[in-house]
Amino acid sequence: MDAFEFIKKSYHAFTAERGRALLVLTVGAALCLSLVTVARYPAPTDPLFSSTLTQDNLDLSNREHVFAVMDQDVSAVELIIHDYGETYNIYISSGTVSDALEKAGIELGEFDEISIDDNTQIHNGMEINITRVYVEQEYEYEPIPYETVRQASDSLLVNVEKVIQTGVDGVRCYTYDIIYKNGVETARVLAGSSVSKKPINQIVSYGTTSYYRPDANYTLSEAEQTITLSDGIVLHYSDVVEVKATAYTTEGQTNKITKSGAVARYGIIAVDPKVIPLGTELFVVASDGSWVYGYAVAGDTGGFIKGNRIDLFYDTKDECITFGRQDATVYVLSNE
Repeated sequence: MDAFEFIKKSYHAFTAERGRALLVLTVGAALCLSLVTVARYPAPTDPLFSSTLTQDNLDLSNREHVFAVMDQDVSAVELIIHDYGETYNIYISSGTVSDALEKAGIELGEFDEISIDDNTQIHNGMEINITRVYVEQEYEYEPIPYETVRQASDSLLVNVEKVIQTGVDGVRCYTYDIIYKNGVETARVLAGSSVSKKPINQIVSYGTTSYYRPDANYTLSEAEQTITLSDGIVLHYSDVVEVKATAYTTEGQTNKITKSGAVARYGIIAVDPKVIPLGTELFVVASDGSWVYGYAVAGDTGGFIKGNRIDLFYDTKDECITFGRQDATVYVLSNE
């Protein structure tokens, strides 16, 4: 056997000595590999040996606090909050609905509604619905009709009216609360009303005087068929009658009641009812404009008063004698 073959056989021969050497090499390699692994991946630090716990800023000097925090995380329940189109999943270990809203950072407005009382204790799977409610105000206005106040006036003739003050409507304001829930109008409630502008009454004076003694200053408009007196009163007429006028009085007499039942006085004149019906309102002046008798009512008759004749009342016999018999123009007044 040459030297080469001897060395080859010696190398492949497994002896106890070579086995021990192989074992030492294997153990050494495993130890080195473990050291490398430990160096690359150090063991986690036990929080018990840390001075503070950063989560929730809790002091971890006491192991019981750690367990409490761990228990809280483990026991947390899930809540679902629906808030006007938004959905929140909240995890909380305990508390009330109010606590859950606070954790979610949700604030309720003055009129907002919640489906569950905020003092209710939470439980897993609880769903909370929030309805956002807001109120707008709307205003409506309506007129307040004015009233017409009638006042008697002895400075105006009977059946004559005059507007002293023109009426003006007032304004009433109605305030409505318009309620919206999640953006949808749900109610319209009358919150109140107030008078924003008071009405002004119309004041109308009506005449109570059955006669009128104007001065000679009046204006006649044949085109408009009106007679405007000196104080501004406008009388409308519909017809004109030319007559002979005389005068009468009840001075010294006990019976002063006329055919119409009215007491004889200035302004009550006697007529022929076939020409001028009783009760007709008249305005009498001299045909030549020399005198004005004025407003009169056909309220009496007479045995000699026939056709186009009238008898004018005066207070005294002397006035009647002075008047005598004269031509007169009678304007038959209308109710315009």
